[in-house]
Amino acid sequence: MLNYLGKRILQNAIPLIVVVIGVFFLARLTGDPSSLYLPLSATEEMKADFAARNGLDLPVFQQLLNFLGGAFTLDFGESMRTGEDAAAMVLRAFPVTLQLAFFTMLFSIIIAVVIGCWAALKPNGVADRIVSFFSMVAASVPDFWLAILGI
Repeated sequence: MLNYLGKRILQNAIPLIVVVIGVFFLARLTGDPSSLYLPLSATEEMKADFAARNGLDLPVFQQLLNFLGGAFTLDFGESMRTGEDAAAMVLRAFPVTLQLAFFTMLFSIIIAVVIGCWAALKPNGVADRIVSFFSMVAASVPDFWLAILGI
């Protein structure tokens, strides 16, 4: 049992570490954070102070270790924009996010049951074929693309 549990933990830990490292490097693709968070009129002195305050003046490997250490100890640091604790910002938005997710799922389930019942009235009929087609399309479309279209 412990052998199986150990294997499962290791199987899940490796992809998690790969994803966290990927997020770290993808965040670096946006460019210099000081140009994103400081005004255009910021001096080099202000940019250097911003980099030092946020650990951006350290070597990339040291930044990665700091990022991994913070991620695995659930210390998400401070927001670069506001200076507020990042975990507090997430926790403040969490109830609204839960409420949104609950009502979205409730709405989706109600609509799916109604449409499914309508399609089941006549198997292989026109309604069944239309509903099956749109269900297949909806299941095939990537969620992020559908979200962009929804916006």
